[in-house]
Amino acid sequence: MPDLEEPLPDNIPVVIVRNKIDVSGDAPGLWQRAPSVVGISAVTGAGIDALRAELRELAGYRDLGEGVFTARQRHVDALDRALAHFNAGRAQLDRAAGELFAEELKLAQLALSEITGAFSSDELLGRIFGEFCIGK
Repeated sequence: MPDLEEPLPDNIPVVIVRNKIDVSGDAPGLWQRAPSVVGISAVTGAGIDALRAELRELAGYRDLGEGVFTARQRHVDALDRALAHFNAGRAQLDRAAGELFAEELKLAQLALSEITGAFSSDELLGRIFGEFCIGK
């Protein structure tokens, strides 16, 4: 067990939680930073949202708004397509159509590569020209 008397390294954030503000009469919320001091009441729930927000902040969580949702939706769509190809391939395998099974697995892998970014530039160009109408 580490020695609790030793100071923490400077790069480790500290949050001091002051409970029982319902008894002390202190205001709920963030009182100071570095170290963070948050007043809460475990009984009434006052200050809990501020504590959560401070913990998220110190953990590096950033709400980036609509862009994050769009990216996540794109990932969900890619996962849905991969699952559909996997299930189609499984059905082909049940029919002893190995070459069709392999093709479905390839398509599932391509869908997953949209999430990981592991697809070729030819695939990217094909995707761009396939999804957008580019005039002459």
